[in-house]
Amino acid sequence: MQPFTTLMWLFLLWPRATMSQTGVRNYSTELVPIYQPYLSTLKSSTAKFNPNMGGLDWNMCCSLVVNESLMVENDRLYIRPGQTFFTGTIETLEEFPRYPCGATYNGTLNAPHQEFWVPYSWCYTHCPGWPVISSYDFDKWLKPMIAFILPSLIFCLNIPRRRRLDLPVGLFSNKSISISNIPLIALKIPLAAVIITFDVLIWTCVVFSVAGPMLTSGTYEALIDARVLSYLEGRTNENSLTVQQRAHTLLSILIGNLDVDAWQSSNLFVQGLPRNTTRRSNDVQKRRRVVIVKHKLRAMLDSQLSFGSSVGAPVMFYIASYIWSVYEVRAELGSYITAHQLAASMFWMTIPHVALISCLLLAGNNPYIWQNTIAESLLLHDRLPSTNSEGILLLSPNSNNGTNGGDITSDSSNGLHRLRSIPRFISHLFSHMFTLAFEKTPFKPAWMWNRGSNKAKWIANIGDFYPQLRNMREQVLDNHFAEDLWISSLYSFPLYSLPITFALFVSYNTPRTGFGCRTIILLIYGVAQLLLQILWATRWYIHHHPRPKTLHHFWHVLSESKCFAYTWSCFFALCTALSALTSIGGTIAALTNVLTNCFCALPATYWWDRWTNPDALMFFGDNTYEQLYYARQWWVPTGVVGVALMTVVTYIGWWYQRSLRYRFDHLIEKIDHVNYTATA
Repeated sequence: MQPFTTLMWLFLLWPRATMSQTGVRNYSTELVPIYQPYLSTLKSSTAKFNPNMGGLDWNMCCSLVVNESLMVENDRLYIRPGQTFFTGTIETLEEFPRYPCGATYNGTLNAPHQEFWVPYSWCYTHCPGWPVISSYDFDKWLKPMIAFILPSLIFCLNIPRRRRLDLPVGLFSNKSISISNIPLIALKIPLAAVIITFDVLIWTCVVFSVAGPMLTSGTYEALIDARVLSYLEGRTNENSLTVQQRAHTLLSILIGNLDVDAWQSSNLFVQGLPRNTTRRSNDVQKRRRVVIVKHKLRAMLDSQLSFGSSVGAPVMFYIASYIWSVYEVRAELGSYITAHQLAASMFWMTIPHVALISCLLLAGNNPYIWQNTIAESLLLHDRLPSTNSEGILLLSPNSNNGTNGGDITSDSSNGLHRLRSIPRFISHLFSHMFTLAFEKTPFKPAWMWNRGSNKAKWIANIGDFYPQLRNMREQVLDNHFAEDLWISSLYSFPLYSLPITFALFVSYNTPRTGFGCRTIILLIYGVAQLLLQILWATRWYIHHHPRPKTLHHFWHVLSESKCFAYTWSCFFALCTALSALTSIGGTIAALTNVLTNCFCALPATYWWDRWTNPDALMFFGDNTYEQLYYARQWWVPTGVVGVALMTVVTYIGWWYQRSLRYRFDHLIEKIDHVNYTATA
């Protein structure tokens, strides 16, 4: 009997002894008013409507997790016996008396740790689908659109392009406004607005998708401009170049983004200029011609918008808006939606960077300036350029005192072959949907991703047209060809990689540290842009690099190979499609909240065995200590660094263009300069 009595007393006193030794309680009366209103009104379903269409109630999922862990009974909050979701204690809940789902930031890091964890299988079963952001929740979708998406659309308008979506003339065909045609006008105006909006959206997608090649090509053109100016400056006092050669070279810098028709007409611009290198011309007509050319070159340069007017001032407003957004983020520290919106705003900095590069170049984007400059000469010489050119350099410059384009223009026939191989119905449809951006002029500007290579072809043509300038071609292009490709790639790489890196830091640490859907989307975009950049440089290198005679046949065969062309095109198309999907598609997913789901809440390391791995867990709860800590560590610092980066890039672009303009203007004054000391 004695042993039985002893066991009974041990059974009765064991819980009290255990609680007194460990200090752990299984219930709380203080937390009942906080938890009971939520747990007593739980619904049987987490779906407001079809969860696959965005009808999931994510807060309800969180409440279900809390309900699986805790319960209110007899005015006490208990930890459910045998539950595995809650990793804390009653004491930790009492230390932070708040409901974990929907908790807000209170201004300090004083918050509970991540204590509610569920396996993926439970989340998939109880919380399928994703929660769409309500149209009435303006802070979560309207604010990011106004802060960085709409300004980026405006920046895209400054980036040069060849084609645009056709706007039917019939929408503006009314000669007068009367009462009878007001209803028709009321229909035309919205339709025109829709077409223009759709056109801007398409161009934004294109810019975002091929930002790497655009940045590389623009940087390459800027390097060529600087080298050409340095070459001319170094020969100002040598009397080695004629007035005609100097003027033609400077002109090539201003219109080197235009097609071959502009090259043919550029010869007329410099006709009548002195060709003597050792003395000034005493011919009044020639001296008058020199003055006219100086005025025209300066007028062409000054007709272009300055860097500050075109993109500098808008960038300042963009930066101001961005600074305000970063400041507002501090009030919502820890919110994963706010975090990913901040990451998206950093990501979209890529487009302003492309606009900055395109606006610092000396070649203007408006071909009407050149058409107005050369119109009189074209009429006098009856040499109006063809208006049916598709804008690719398919012809070599006609010259009696030079050779053809050489290696730089050797792919002309290959380009023509590729054009002819395009199915006619696709070409016909594309041409009707997307008309030329400048229809009333035969001069066509190059796409932004072709600006650098097009400028190189102009300099090569100048070197072939004037035998005295072949040395310039060698020094500007041939001797620095590989070096300039590397430099332009190296300088342009940070302009899209750093915004991606800043966005990665934020998304990587939200809401749980690790790679997930959002970080992988950013990584895919970054890798795709790097591959596009490599593909652009590789094609330009293979087709145009000055190579030894022993290797000339090999590189020529490779450059003309259909297999190489098809392989290159397939890889380029694939990388472009991935860039479009991750940039535009990723932004839409962030704004609609489609990436808030069970799969994306799980770190990528558990995706493959998420059904069986016991560590494939995800936490539920808002504004936990970990969330607030990483938010304070990365959100504001990366935002500040992003602002600093754009400010530095803007200043460098402004300074670089101002420097090139000053040097260009100085060389205009020196076009007819003769160093009599050197002559003597």
